[in-house]
Amino acid sequence: MIQVPNVGALPETVVQIEPYVTTEEVAESFTINVTLSDVQNLYGVKVIIRWNSDILQVVNVDVRLGVESHSDGVLHEDIFVVKNESRNDIGKYRLEAAS
Repeated sequence: MIQVPNVGALPETVVQIEPYVTTEEVAESFTINVTLSDVQNLYGVKVIIRWNSDILQVVNVDVRLGVESHSDGVLHEDIFVVKNESRNDIGKYRLEAAS
């Protein structure tokens, strides 16, 4: 008798930034979502987003990392946030966290 192990492919993790394109008027606000899906065994994240600081600025950031506290979270608690920083002067947002 030959035993063959069950083999299955895991889905690849998907990173989405939505909306991909938006057109807004000057002084108008809009929301961008960075979403991870099909995530398994994730122990850390590093996100860097850059923009033209002459025309855009960050007003608010809502970070939802914890699976136990957010239905769309991706890390298990306890979560250690290394960096969560918005820099409108240079057009850069940086998030680094681990669990």
